[in-house]
Amino acid sequence: MLRQIPNAITLFRGLVLTPGIVAIFVWNYAGSFGLVPPPSDYFTFRSTALILATLCVASDFLDGRLARKNEKHGWKSDFGARIDPLMDKAFSYACLLGVLLYYGLGWYLLWLVLFAWRIHQYSVATTQMRARREILEANWEAKQKTGYLFAAQLAFFTAIAAEDVLDGSALWHFVMFAFFVAFVTMTFAVLFASQALTQYRREAGKASVGKASRQRGRVLQAVQ
Repeated sequence: MLRQIPNAITLFRGLVLTPGIVAIFVWNYAGSFGLVPPPSDYFTFRSTALILATLCVASDFLDGRLARKNEKHGWKSDFGARIDPLMDKAFSYACLLGVLLYYGLGWYLLWLVLFAWRIHQYSVATTQMRARREILEANWEAKQKTGYLFAAQLAFFTAIAAEDVLDGSALWHFVMFAFFVAFVTMTFAVLFASQALTQYRREAGKASVGKASRQRGRVLQAVQ
């Protein structure tokens, strides 16, 4: 039973925390049009979104650490290795949706859309490679990509939550600083994503060549 703890943490992140983030920003967006009472009437939704996002990031590090530390006890599983990247992707898409719903698609966020599209291309490619069993574990570059992407997402949510405690010029300067941090960390995330994908494809190519060589060897032995 204990060996399912990492998987339970992963599923909790993807099925509870992440939808909670989406629900908050969809609720606020609907409230801005007067369709429903805004969430600000009931709780500090901006800070709540930051807390949920922080818990998502913390849970990603926690489930992986628990699985690796207790691998000899069976805590590390193929199921966990498959669903963890999917839950990470769901969280990333939820963050992008939340930021765009909150700020709108202004010119100052066009870079975010471009960077997000590059990360999306990486996600699609790696998901296909995992389905073909060409990726068994994340490489160092992929882990760096995830870390920088999480930092960018938390920077955005920190900027949003700052509206609960700051105003005027102090808020403006803080938001600009948070956006700068998000831009820098997203840049690194995109760079590491490109490196990770290149490394994955190189390793998959080597494995394919090795497999073909072994098959030829077996054919020759059978003929002889």
